[in-house]
Amino acid sequence: MNMFYGATALALVLGFAVPAMAASEADCKARWDKADVSKSGTLEGKAATAYLDAIAKSGKKYDLKAVDKLSATEFMAACKDDAFKTI
Repeated sequence: MNMFYGATALALVLGFAVPAMAASEADCKARWDKADVSKSGTLEGKAATAYLDAIAKSGKKYDLKAVDKLSATEFMAACKDDAFKTI
């Protein structure tokens, strides 16, 4: 029983002590390449919806130039902040 409590305590300590890793530049670039199927450098319409929704749900503020579009620069900033981890 003591071993159970010790393992539980260790799991809790490690869970709080290990910070979440942000997405890497390479991971974000790969995501962008997959999302920007038209290779226009901007996500619009249905292609942008899930990412814009994730940004809104993240609670973080980004300097987006348009309400319904997402540029590569804006995408990369949000991606590196892990705004898209649920997508």
